[in-house]
Amino acid sequence: DCRSELKNLRNTVCGSKKLKQEVITIEAKQRKGARLEINDCSVGSWRPQECMNTKVAQQLEKQGIYNPQKAVSARRPLKSILHKCGPGGGIQWFLRGKVSPPQTPEYGASCPPLRLKTVCNDFECPVDCKLSDWEGWSACSKSCDGG
Repeated sequence: DCRSELKNLRNTVCGSKKLKQEVITIEAKQRKGARLEINDCSVGSWRPQECMNTKVAQQLEKQGIYNPQKAVSARRPLKSILHKCGPGGGIQWFLRGKVSPPQTPEYGASCPPLRLKTVCNDFECPVDCKLSDWEGWSACSKSCDGG
């Protein structure tokens, strides 16, 4: 149940904070009173990128490019990079940056992943309806009440 899971998570966080404080206290004693500052890495919010053609996205990934806007050139217009629809889908990256890296890497928590890759727009493309030209009028189906 959600409430018990949240309670367990809070207890884990609380226990981690107590453990961290204990490490700070021990380190301070070993440093003869000099306080140890422990700063964990913190990251920003995820920024979704546009859905890219899988083949192009794989080529760009090898070059360290995850944002389709940065891959646009005269030879490669944005339209040829993006994937709007179709079986198999495309690749979409979610990116975020470090807000503050850990100040003391040996004690602070390292940064979580800064990139996340997922499949996107994996659906059939809509087909435009094609109509033939108008034909002549047919005979009325009713003889009264407006026909």
